[in-house]
Amino acid sequence: MKTCHVCGCLVDDKEIVCPECGATVVKATSGLSLKADEPEKKRKSNPIGTTVSTGSGLTDILRGDDDGVAEDDPFNGGSIPMSVLHNVVDDDDDEPHKKKSGRAFKVIFKILLLAAIAFGIYYFVTNVIMKDDVSSTYEAALDTYIKNINDKNASELSVLVPSYISDPVDEAQMWIDELNDANITEYNIVDTKNIDSTTLTELEEDVKLNLNRSIDISEGITLTVEFRGTSLNNAGNAVSRGGELKLQFIKMKNKWYFLHDNFDSSLLTK
Repeated sequence: MKTCHVCGCLVDDKEIVCPECGATVVKATSGLSLKADEPEKKRKSNPIGTTVSTGSGLTDILRGDDDGVAEDDPFNGGSIPMSVLHNVVDDDDDEPHKKKSGRAFKVIFKILLLAAIAFGIYYFVTNVIMKDDVSSTYEAALDTYIKNINDKNASELSVLVPSYISDPVDEAQMWIDELNDANITEYNIVDTKNIDSTTLTELEEDVKLNLNRSIDISEGITLTVEFRGTSLNNAGNAVSRGGELKLQFIKMKNKWYFLHDNFDSSLLTK
């Protein structure tokens, strides 16, 4: 015989429902057998998974007061499935999405940072290092002068304007304008002559007196350049030109600059 755990009534071993109260009655087993059967019973009684004891109050709240749960319900008495509890109290389900968004933001930031660094390097090379190269020798300075006179590019030509002149782009534009749309197609250096130190000293003193700027000219040179090309005549027509130009350059702080003061442009403008 078995004893009903609800009302205490004796129940035949063959019966599984108490005839008095209707509760499910199982035959008592030894402690060892009960422990061995416990995992299987948990799986059968709770197919959802692990349960936690919360007390009947929370269980009732989660279930609802009038959902018709029988008294012998395996979950009755304060135990609810862990997975149900997780769904109720865990409001961080979007945490993986937050982590993915954070990683994506970091990747985008790194890409933008690398692009900015690459642009900075490109700008430095093209606008600092390469610009220094265009006037590192007087031959390079001459090539820069001819190229930008032909291109009518005052901005690029301004790298040859001496540093004591306040508005280098305007100065370079004046050089271009006075040559009547000159276009030099062939040129080569036929003679070079150093400018004497007395002349260079006089130029330094003249700049200091008139512009209140101190400069240090390390050397200067006069180039005789044979050229062929075209420019406009007084009627505004393009005519062929050819002959020899004398162009002067001075060197300051390891860079060469075009010395326009003594330039005779009459060969290109008459």
